[in-house]
Amino acid sequence: MLGRLFGGAEPRLAPLKQEHLRAVVDIIAETDEDDAAEAEENITASGGAGMFVLLENRKVVGVTGALPADGAEGVAWLSWTYLAAACRGRGLGKQMVDLLLRELNAHEVRKIFIATSDCIEDGENIYAAAHRLYEEMGATLELRLPDYHGPDAAMLVYGMLNPAFDAPEAAEEDAPLGMVVESAERAPDSDRIAALHWRELTPDEDGPKVQGLAEQMAEIRSGNARAAVIALTSPLSDLVAGALQAEGFRCVGSLSDYYAAGVDQVWWHAAK
Repeated sequence: MLGRLFGGAEPRLAPLKQEHLRAVVDIIAETDEDDAAEAEENITASGGAGMFVLLENRKVVGVTGALPADGAEGVAWLSWTYLAAACRGRGLGKQMVDLLLRELNAHEVRKIFIATSDCIEDGENIYAAAHRLYEEMGATLELRLPDYHGPDAAMLVYGMLNPAFDAPEAAEEDAPLGMVVESAERAPDSDRIAALHWRELTPDEDGPKVQGLAEQMAEIRSGNARAAVIALTSPLSDLVAGALQAEGFRCVGSLSDYYAAGVDQVWWHAAK
């Protein structure tokens, strides 16, 4: 009776509201003040879409969330996920992500990807505890993108299957004809990394199977970007690998079954 009256002590997820923002930013700042500033800007701009807080005795003790992946059905990216320092070591981090998975079941999310970093401060990996949590929950490291967050800070991407869903059957995909690289912009959360944006060639387009790559790379090399990255479907990556290598790219890994079963997202990296 008292538990129902006063809300109970059992931790629960609730949609993030404006009234939670200050507590959320303070929790993130305990680990990384730069992340906290970026999270505040991002959450304010998005209105907290896809975000949840972990409440214990009505107090915000954690934040998590997930956003759908562009162009990939049934896939989501874990969003800002942090637990208050005073609450660590009690299994609340795992419980928070478990609760998030239950929320995502309604949206038939089959796989979650988690972008993080190996950033070192004062000789310690500040995200080491988070990495251990992901691995304990069954996530595996699928991609390491060097020097992404800085000259000595790589972007790491973990992949985690949602156990509530069976593995999908392999999809049948039309063979790609080639690609057109249309633009480049700063990659999210990166330190001067240019991300190339592309589209597939259509049957009515003439010309070589790779278009616009050399021109975009020339612009990148004349600017202040430190490196360039491009992420492709695995069939397209196989087709254009030679052209990418000719521009100084090397394949650094892939995210398995990203677009569909058997269709990975393959990442290429080129130092300036």
